[in-house]
Amino acid sequence: FPHGPPLAGFIAWIAMTLMVGTAFFRRSHWEVFLVTHLGYAVVLVMAVIHYPTLLLLLLPAFIAYSVDLFLRYRRFGASQIVEASQTIAGITKIKVRPSRVIDMRGGEFVTIGLAELDSHLSIEHHPFSVSSHCEDGCFTLHVKDFGEGTWTHRLAEAAPQLQGAPVRVDGPFGKLSVPLGSKAVSLLVAGGGGFTSPVSPHLAVSSDNLRRGGLCFAVRVAAVSLTPPG
Repeated sequence: FPHGPPLAGFIAWIAMTLMVGTAFFRRSHWEVFLVTHLGYAVVLVMAVIHYPTLLLLLLPAFIAYSVDLFLRYRRFGASQIVEASQTIAGITKIKVRPSRVIDMRGGEFVTIGLAELDSHLSIEHHPFSVSSHCEDGCFTLHVKDFGEGTWTHRLAEAAPQLQGAPVRVDGPFGKLSVPLGSKAVSLLVAGGGGFTSPVSPHLAVSSDNLRRGGLCFAVRVAAVSLTPPG
């Protein structure tokens, strides 16, 4: 065979079909999606057996991915949870001391991963908006519990035992498309779980005596409006 055993190519095709097929119901069956996508190793090995020249074509991608992994894990550092508690309306408050000085701005988000909630070999990273950035260098996240079977529910249940636990932090990412710093007056509007995003920009505006700002938000539970955002 000019391109190696056809059986290897057929196996690679089957594995790729499963990976692509499960992508359509990844939200409802995430575990199935995750397991089938581990088949990328089968795809690569069988594809190279079927067509050895492919290894040379994939080499630049392997190198770039390895560098990305190295920089990513180096950036994680040894961040730590200094406070974790359940508040009202199914909201979990997490205060994190990052391993490095982070210059955070309003509207940004970070991804966090906790070995206490996942396997050390497969730590899931989840994105959350930064609700406030403290003067001591820590930042605060407010995470809504989305119910049984979700990562946020496991986070809420484990919150009392998470103080002092190490956490992987990547970011911050994103920025506001509107430059609030150039506006004399700003009004931020939010609703539901989206309330966490404008809190940090609002606090930044409120701390500036030369600018005025307001924050309007709608929630289902009235008690939430009585809880300070910090």
